[in-house]
Amino acid sequence: MQKLAVIDCGTNTFHLLVVTLDSSSINITDRLQIPVKLGEGGINRQTIAPAAFARGISALKIFSDRITENKVDKVVAFATSAVRSSDNGEEFVHFAKNETGIELVTISGVREAELIFKGVSHAFPMTDENVLVMDIGGGSVEFIIGNSSGINWNGSFDIGAARLVDTFHKSEPISPLEVELLNQYLDEKLDGLHKAMQQFRVSKLVGSAGSFDSICELVNEFYHRNLLADGEKWCEISMSEYKTIHQALLQSTLEERKMMRGLVDYRVEMMVVASCLIAFVIRKYSLSQLFCSVYSLKEGVVFENLGN
Repeated sequence: MQKLAVIDCGTNTFHLLVVTLDSSSINITDRLQIPVKLGEGGINRQTIAPAAFARGISALKIFSDRITENKVDKVVAFATSAVRSSDNGEEFVHFAKNETGIELVTISGVREAELIFKGVSHAFPMTDENVLVMDIGGGSVEFIIGNSSGINWNGSFDIGAARLVDTFHKSEPISPLEVELLNQYLDEKLDGLHKAMQQFRVSKLVGSAGSFDSICELVNEFYHRNLLADGEKWCEISMSEYKTIHQALLQSTLEERKMMRGLVDYRVEMMVVASCLIAFVIRKYSLSQLFCSVYSLKEGVVFENLGN
C-alpha cells in the first residue's frame, strides 16, 4: 500500500489529507486544516499581502513536518484561486519550495472543477439525471453540471467568499442594500452558468463540503438533527430548514455568528456571503433539492491517484 499526502492551498484554508491507498479504497490516517486567510488584504488587488504570505509559508512548514512524521510515499500539493490570480503567486510557489520542500502546482479553475466533480461523484450517488455541483472557495466558485456519465459543463468564477466579503459585506448585520448589490453582481458575473442551466435540465444542487458542511452543522444545532453525524458521505438538507438558517445568518452580527454552535471560527466572516451565493443559485434556477457531499477537491485528487 502507498501512503499519499494531498495538500490543498485554498484562499481561506490550507488542508492536509494523508491517506493509505490500495487498489480499491482509501483510509484516512491524518488530516489537518489551518485557516491561513491567504486572500486577506489583497484578494481583490491580485496580490498576496505580506502577512498572508507569511501565514501560508508557516502552514506549509507545519504540513511538511506532519508529512515527515507520517512517512508519506508521495505528496500532491496544489494551489488554487488566490495563488493563480495573484501577481506574486509564482513567488509564493518558489518560496514554498525553498522553505518547506513542498512543490506546489497552481491549477486552473477548469482543472479544479474536474477534481471537485471526481470527489463529489465518489460520495454522492449520481444517476443519469443531471445535478449542479457547487464548490464555494475563498477566491473562486466552481460549478459543474454532470451525472453518472461524467461532466456536461463546468465553469470557474472569481466570485469566492473572500472577494465578496471584501466588496459587499461592510455592515453587521449585512444590510439589505448590500445583499441587493451582491445579487446584482452575481447575476452579471454568472452569465456563463445562466446559459448552461438553460441548456441542461437540473433540479438538484449538490454542495461540495466547506460552507455546505457548515450549513449541515447549523441545521443540526437549530433543529436537533444529526446530518453527517455517523460518517455518511452525503446528506440532503431540507430547503425549508436551509431558508431558516439563511435568514438567521442575514440577521446576525459577526459577534453573534462567533457564538453560533456549529459554525467554526474560520467561517464566521464569510458565511453570510457564502449563504447568499447558495440562496441566489437556488432561487435563480428554481432548484428543488439541496444536498451536501463530504468529498470535494482533495478526495478527487486521491481517487485520481487510485486510477478511478
